[in-house]
Amino acid sequence: MRTIRPPGSSTAGLVRTAMARTPGGPAGASLGEVARFLALHPRTLQRRLAEEGAGFDQLRDEALRELAHQYLTESSLSMSHVALALGFSEQSALTRACRRWFGKTPTAIRRGKP
Repeated sequence: MRTIRPPGSSTAGLVRTAMARTPGGPAGASLGEVARFLALHPRTLQRRLAEEGAGFDQLRDEALRELAHQYLTESSLSMSHVALALGFSEQSALTRACRRWFGKTPTAIRRGKP
């Protein structure tokens, strides 16, 4: 099955777009769902991403990091709601992810502390 790709579009870019349009956003996006959205077999999607030096999990992690920063700096959602919106099982998982992504706790990010 061949898909029609817009000129100049990367597979990684298409995956980012598909994740944003998947119900639940990047947190709910699975390889199978995104592949279906792009009319590709999941293995074909993985191969194309590998050719670009990207991986599905890496792209989802980047998308979640961007969303986390947006939620923490531009909204007044409680930390538990941010964790839930990002697909984390509990707030402590959000804290661990923020430390990995930003080297800070979610509270420090929200307060704009260095």
